[in-house]
Amino acid sequence: MSVKVMTAVFERYPEGGGEMLLALALADHADDDGTHIFPSVQTMAKKTRQSKRAVQYQLEKMQKSGWLILVRAARGGRPEKGATMGGRPAEYRISSEWIKGAEIAPNNAPAPEQEKGEKSAPNKAVDNSGKGAEIAPNKTGKGCKPRQKRVQSGAEKGAKLLHTKHQLTVIESSAAATNASGDVEKPPAAAANEQKPNVKTESELGELLVGLEAARGKQLALDPTKDRIHLLTWVGKGVTAEQLRAAHALAVAARGRDTDGRPTYVGFVSQFIAEAQGAGGTAPQYDGDWFETGPEIEAKGKALGVRPRKPDEPMPYYLVLVAAAAGKGPWIDHVLSEARRSRSEQFFKFVVDTFGDALLPADFYA
Repeated sequence: MSVKVMTAVFERYPEGGGEMLLALALADHADDDGTHIFPSVQTMAKKTRQSKRAVQYQLEKMQKSGWLILVRAARGGRPEKGATMGGRPAEYRISSEWIKGAEIAPNNAPAPEQEKGEKSAPNKAVDNSGKGAEIAPNKTGKGCKPRQKRVQSGAEKGAKLLHTKHQLTVIESSAAATNASGDVEKPPAAAANEQKPNVKTESELGELLVGLEAARGKQLALDPTKDRIHLLTWVGKGVTAEQLRAAHALAVAARGRDTDGRPTYVGFVSQFIAEAQGAGGTAPQYDGDWFETGPEIEAKGKALGVRPRKPDEPMPYYLVLVAAAAGKGPWIDHVLSEARRSRSEQFFKFVVDTFGDALLPADFYA
């Protein structure tokens, strides 16, 4: 993990949304110089909550912009004994020039195929200053807009084959021409910048968490480096105030089960963000701590339709079956905590295999 590269992505990466989450995930795997990035597409899709096809498209887009560089292509193959995947994933590195401060223009669309006549210069039809009546606005609002749109499309098509600066000049000129007809279309990069969350949202989330801890008599101090990474990740995921309150409630419940009197630090609350967002931003209601005593565990199993516990079956093993049938809830963290404390590899493997990816926390494999 490189905090240096992740911070640079937060502050300077030109795109937002899922692509920025992927850039953060790649930076999380990188060294401080942006090298040695080799996670699989499946891993990146899971981390960014996107489809594998979306991740593949974004990786291709990053490479076309020059921000991401392919060092070694992926190699297929059969999985070895005990492994879940075969072959070798691709290896990437982030542009060293970008890490040093150079800006890379956003690549908002795949490069268009060259048509006949495009290899020369940008379409000169953008400059209409000498064409007289064609520039005068049409008071009826009809007839002029289609012509302006065709001029803008043709200009961009020629400009994308040249340097980035030429592209920006042509887009501005065509936007000015379109403005004369009352129809202004914002460039994709400008629209993306408007959607980026601002620093104030990051500050509000931090202040809200500090206030929630103060309300229960705990003093929480935010670390300007480590905690900021988590806060900005929340902003990137679109965490709302209601979802943060729900995640905080889950974190407080976990502290209570472990009889841990420490504050719920930002990193600890991050473990419950995905669950809070999945619950729609409201703190889930649970029917008591049934998972802490044997009789209540068996009663809960009966209510959920789980088979009765066998006479020689250890209660922790039976609890795993009941917790899996109950779905997501504080009992999942309770079982995982008990499995770690048991120091039994066999029991821990049984827990992981029974719960599966659907019930394990989002950061379990991190």
